[in-house]
Amino acid sequence: MPLTSAVREYMSPILHTAPRGATLDHVVNVMARLHIRHVPLVDDGRVVAVVTPEDVVSQLLEEGGLAHVEIRLGDRPVPAVSPSASITDAAKAMIDHSVDFVIVGPLTAPSGIVSSRDIVRALEGERLGVPVAQCMDEAPPSVPLTAGLREAAEKMLTTRVCGSYSVRHVVVGVGGLPIGVVSARDIIYHASVRGTLEGRVIDVMSQQLYYLDPASSLDEAVEEMVERDVGFLPVVYRAKMLGGVYEFTVVKAIVGGPCRGGEGTDSGAQTPRLGQDDSSIQPS
Repeated sequence: MPLTSAVREYMSPILHTAPRGATLDHVVNVMARLHIRHVPLVDDGRVVAVVTPEDVVSQLLEEGGLAHVEIRLGDRPVPAVSPSASITDAAKAMIDHSVDFVIVGPLTAPSGIVSSRDIVRALEGERLGVPVAQCMDEAPPSVPLTAGLREAAEKMLTTRVCGSYSVRHVVVGVGGLPIGVVSARDIIYHASVRGTLEGRVIDVMSQQLYYLDPASSLDEAVEEMVERDVGFLPVVYRAKMLGGVYEFTVVKAIVGGPCRGGEGTDSGAQTPRLGQDDSSIQPS
């Protein structure tokens, strides 16, 4: 079963690293060209930091676009697990450190990286036994069709979901109903081509959205995320967005972490562990 399988089976074995002191324009181009979301920074053979989309979008905002300046990072731990660790171990390390990646192997000789997307892909085809209404998180922020990319980026960076995770998506909505989504990846690609954040959300947003119903299962969410290569799915009921399922929603479900829960439920309700009979879950 994937939850107990070794991370070596699902990790990305090729690490596209950059030296400590790498520049913003270099990291943006690496992310866009290689279609990756994490760039480990190495100093004297040791991974000392990992650049995330949030880091890049934040500095693009500060600089006004691409710039040949050193990438700036906050003080964030770099968790690592052994290649024989399980998918569940990797998920727990992500939750414990509030990140969406784990280095595989020692930081001085890494053999790969496991991201929240890798965990979602590992669970494809599994019977997870958790309804979306019980594990969905808060909806991301929304902007109108007339909004610019800068406004979307600012909303991403000032919104936290489930207390600690930065959102990487902004919904483009009309009348409360999402008609498109702009991701951090969309903003990075735009900056890599245009060199600036000037532009409109309507020009870069993904318009083909799949809506989850509160009664949908997490199995369905995982299948759609993998098939469509997306990291977020809105949960909609009667033309109202109630919440969302993100990659880290799935990661939290693996370890039974807390989440918002569905409308009308206790916000402190415990998430069932995957495969657990949810009828036995009681609010904490």
